[in-house]
Amino acid sequence: MTDEITLHNADSVDVTDLWDDLEDRTSEFSSISRKDRQLNLRVDEALLAAIREVATVRGEGYHTYARRLIEEGVARELAQASDPRLPSDRPFRMKEVILVLLGATDPDAANEAMLVGRTRLQKMLFLAAQHLKPQVAARFEAYSYGPFDESVESDVEFLASEGLVEASGYESITQLPEDDADRGRLVLDWIRTRNEAAASSQDEIETYRLTRAGMEWVRRFLASEEFGTSDAKQQLWAECIKLKATFGRVPQRELVDYVYANFPEFTKNSKIRDQVAARIEQKSRS
Repeated sequence: MTDEITLHNADSVDVTDLWDDLEDRTSEFSSISRKDRQLNLRVDEALLAAIREVATVRGEGYHTYARRLIEEGVARELAQASDPRLPSDRPFRMKEVILVLLGATDPDAANEAMLVGRTRLQKMLFLAAQHLKPQVAARFEAYSYGPFDESVESDVEFLASEGLVEASGYESITQLPEDDADRGRLVLDWIRTRNEAAASSQDEIETYRLTRAGMEWVRRFLASEEFGTSDAKQQLWAECIKLKATFGRVPQRELVDYVYANFPEFTKNSKIRDQVAARIEQKSRS
């Protein structure tokens, strides 16, 4: 990739509804003819228990009750707001961070735009989310090989399908069941199984880079007044430049060791925690 993306040479453009336009056209939903789309929300046990308790008192199913709460809340917001669009200071979506990370290049650092390995991508996105919190909407949890956000994989699939990211050596889902109810479960199982099996491997061949369309999207995103404040975008850009320069080309183990040493709370369920700890200890002695 020879073109450079900067914050200073992009014309100010309006990218309102860009994600909505893309998501309305994505192949994931193209075969669904029904009007309703499934919305999966992750809530903690206390909130779920409260929803179930109130629903029981009201004599409703808790799914029906939760849906009614959402509908009423959205109706109130739309009634009160003259412009219902998202505020400019809302957190960055993971899709946006992926695109900016892949597009971040620093000529002085002789940095390559391409990233190699899905573990590297996951860990660098994790560091961006931690360093910039609460400016990034991320859902990293302590999985079997350290911090993991399942949305990263589905977001890469989406960005590749829209021609914004080129993911070489990246295994895609080629067949999905006709029954919509099984689609989400299959996709989630596929993502978890593939990543759990590959996370401990040092031989990762996946490569990720922006396409020309992806580079243009990042230019428009950084220049616009939508989807985040100018200051927040400056911070995101600077953080991604720093991460690419520091961890973009180093051996994967160095990145993993850094994450495990600095964010131990995300390694409590890791199958390689002792192995990495021993490696870190050995480094400290040498």
